[in-house]
Amino acid sequence: MLIILKKLYTKKQGKNVNIIICDTDATYDFYGKKFTTLPKSIETIHNNTGIFGYILGNFSKKIGPTPLASTVKCDVERLIKLCAIAEKSQVENTNTFFETVYNMKTTFDTDYNKVTPALLNTITHIPAVIIRF
Repeated sequence: MLIILKKLYTKKQGKNVNIIICDTDATYDFYGKKFTTLPKSIETIHNNTGIFGYILGNFSKKIGPTPLASTVKCDVERLIKLCAIAEKSQVENTNTFFETVYNMKTTFDTDYNKVTPALLNTITHIPAVIIRF
């Protein structure tokens, strides 16, 4: 899907565009091995580590948000830095930033699985960030 979006935009706009999909859930480093508790990530990050990843995360270095997919061909550290730039922009330019889906429970006073697009439309948020580099 990412490649299709990239090709469609590049063809229509005549611009060379890459797409990175990031999640604010952390990527950790433990003795040079990168991992996340998320079920999906880019290939170089071990994912779906479950409770083991959660526990290991307490003893590891948090290195930034998790890149889930990317059309950019570069090292994982650079992708994580780009995700961190996007996350910082979202934090600094919104009145409500959700670190995780569970933070929505407090803001919306409802269970996280009952958050609807209508509820999200009641707050200022930035679902996408464009970075030129």
